[in-house]
Amino acid sequence: MSEYLDNDSESTSSTTDKLDWLTEKLEDLATKLQFMQDKHQSLQNENQRLQKENQRLQKRADPRMEELRFDRVWMRDRVLVAYAVAFGTYLFIRGLAYL
Repeated sequence: MSEYLDNDSESTSSTTDKLDWLTEKLEDLATKLQFMQDKHQSLQNENQRLQKENQRLQKRADPRMEELRFDRVWMRDRVLVAYAVAFGTYLFIRGLAYL
């Protein structure tokens, strides 16, 4: 009978140790979960701030981008005209050489 009581007390002690360990692990996980939720919230706030900043910068940049796009097209057209004039001049001079 005493062996049965000893086994029962060991079993209870072991179960209590396991429950304490599981409780400790659960508390650790709850702490980590809270940390991750806080981190997630701060990252969401930072993301919203960056999106607002991005929108603000795009509103400022749109007129400038249109100007740059126009300047780029205008410059491309000037370069094409310069090539055409140079090629035409080359053909004209070459044609004069055959006269």
